[in-house]
Amino acid sequence: MMSCTTAMLSHVSTTSQFAHDHLGLTSEEQAAFVMAINGDSTGPVTWSGGSPHTHNLTFTADEIMTLLNGGMVMNKVTDEPNADHTHTYNITCA
Repeated sequence: MMSCTTAMLSHVSTTSQFAHDHLGLTSEEQAAFVMAINGDSTGPVTWSGGSPHTHNLTFTADEIMTLLNGGMVMNKVTDEPNADHTHTYNITCA
């Protein structure tokens, strides 16, 4: 099995009227994302990132394996049930 050394998110869309995408990732956000993906390949992982507010991406075990094996998770939507907007990303690891 491979490992993730760099997380790459490309913003697909947002439901907000305000144009923002929370990219690029800070070095701390990048490290947290990579550690989460590498640290748990058997269950969901939640990544939070962004400023001035955060969004969560929860991954299934299959999605984590896809990332670890060099694949892309496409059209992943942030999952805050009480948020006023969501973002959609395509995600890869290298």
